[in-house]
Amino acid sequence: SGQTTHVDYAINGLQMSGVYAPDIRAFLTATGKIDEITMAQQQPTGEIAVKVGPQSFETRAEPDAGGHVDYRLSQRATGFTETIRMPLDPAAPDQRIDIVVNAGAYTLETQAAGLRTRPIADLFALLLRNADKDKIRAAEDDLKRLVGDSLPLWTSIGGENGMTDISVETPYGSVKLADFRIGVAGDGIVEDGSYRYSFASS
Repeated sequence: SGQTTHVDYAINGLQMSGVYAPDIRAFLTATGKIDEITMAQQQPTGEIAVKVGPQSFETRAEPDAGGHVDYRLSQRATGFTETIRMPLDPAAPDQRIDIVVNAGAYTLETQAAGLRTRPIADLFALLLRNADKDKIRAAEDDLKRLVGDSLPLWTSIGGENGMTDISVETPYGSVKLADFRIGVAGDGIVEDGSYRYSFASS
């Protein structure tokens, strides 16, 4: 339809330290902090702006017997704001309203078993080295091999993110929540795989 979406994404003030294991292409342990993350998205149907305030994170990777990785990530942030500017009526795209979501704290917990860190990293390296349609065609055999080695990406994956002290402001009123959480758990890219979602709020 000729429509485009433009996204600007920034991670500001990143500091990290850890122990990296080249053989598994992952940090065995790592801790860090981020001053701020921002994201701005512009598209014909509206705009979205997100800002996440200061945060800290911790990761851990443990090699398994198959040479893959069991991985955990824990992240904590304060100050979350998302502004969605959208038309109330699609027939009048220039008449837009703002919906603003604020949260006092944001948390993320993720874990993956059997994560194929090495072939996934090698696949990304191949794509970066051959970021041109003619080069990637010439590397088609290596590309197919690395995609196959990377699957099913992980044996299982799961996590939960949550927000506390949430307010949603609209031109028609506001909603407040003490707590809201979304969880997901699933398999890798496999036949008959499944993903399960959970929602909770108070």
